[in-house]
Amino acid sequence: MAAVLQISTLFFLVILAVFAHADQEPAMAVQGIVYCQRCSAVGTSSLLNARPLLSAKVAITCRDYKNRVRVYLVAPVDFTGYFYTQLDGNDMTSDGIGNPEESCKVQLVSSGDMTCNRLTNVNKGITGTDIKFEKTLEKGTSFEINLYTASSLAFSPSHCIPGIPHQFSFF
Repeated sequence: MAAVLQISTLFFLVILAVFAHADQEPAMAVQGIVYCQRCSAVGTSSLLNARPLLSAKVAITCRDYKNRVRVYLVAPVDFTGYFYTQLDGNDMTSDGIGNPEESCKVQLVSSGDMTCNRLTNVNKGITGTDIKFEKTLEKGTSFEINLYTASSLAFSPSHCIPGIPHQFSFF
């Protein structure tokens, strides 16, 4: 009798877990890269020969249909200039955010590199770049992540002057 009760309880818990995830929205993740522009590109939107910035931070902001901030996260970049941060899908839908491509933006926050810490609006790094749906990642049988990508963002070297050629500048 005890064995039947244990099996019944286990079966009930499995069914409960399956239904608990059935109404769960897929989680959402945002990724992108932050660069340091070359002096020769300062004042332009060019990222030609830019180097990945190793110690920057970006903000992901999502607003609801009344333009109220519902999600605000600051994400650090890794040693390749890449950032990846995950958001809960249920938070996105319950707060009236709707389509993340229309509601979420990524902005530059700070640079830990004192030689490359001037904010630029390359790809709307100051005003906020849109995110674009990339793909859905499967995590097991009952968990998905919708991956979005932000346009590449950039800081510029603080010692460069826009519009003046810097032939002898090493960066």
